[in-house]
Amino acid sequence: VFEDQHGRFLVYVEHPTDDRAQLMVLRYQVLVLANGTHPSLLAFENNDLPNVFSAQAVARLVQVHGVLPGKHFAVVGQRAEADALASLLTRAGATVDAVGAEPVRAHGLTAVTALTVRREGREEKLDCDAVAVCVPGSPAFELARQAGAKVSWRDATQVFAVEAASDGRAADRLFVAGSLVGPCSGEQSARSGRVAGAAAAALLRSAP
Repeated sequence: VFEDQHGRFLVYVEHPTDDRAQLMVLRYQVLVLANGTHPSLLAFENNDLPNVFSAQAVARLVQVHGVLPGKHFAVVGQRAEADALASLLTRAGATVDAVGAEPVRAHGLTAVTALTVRREGREEKLDCDAVAVCVPGSPAFELARQAGAKVSWRDATQVFAVEAASDGRAADRLFVAGSLVGPCSGEQSARSGRVAGAAAAALLRSAP
């Protein structure tokens, strides 16, 4: 996000075809951002081995690209998200284990071959060729901050998030919605998007 003598503008890359990329400039009067989160990982031994994925990455590979990045998954972390991802993976043809368990240690040399988890106070080692880590993502606040928003630490959710009013206003001519203001459900994200969009439209209508 930039500003010059003609006003504010956003620079982005567009891919009209697989082998072409175009640098685009979009000038705006009011900007609404709802660009979600960055994937997060839990801290456990060897969590940087190949085939340890964020839940977001796995879901995108399956739903958008039709790619199943493993045959036998350990789906660990936050239970609600783990249950949803386990269901998606099962429908896609994978086998699933350790749903919602606490990861302790990943095993393998060039890729994951097993995962030690803790369930009900006991550790067990499970064979798997992929690990999906289910934790809330970190708000992708970088664009909002460039556009003038303030970012602060939230103790309750353990993330940095954008400070915004109830209508999504985060700075002059900037509104934010969804996970940018902190972890939220899909329904909450959609509701905040409608509120921010309506507030942005009202501001445009009132502009001279």
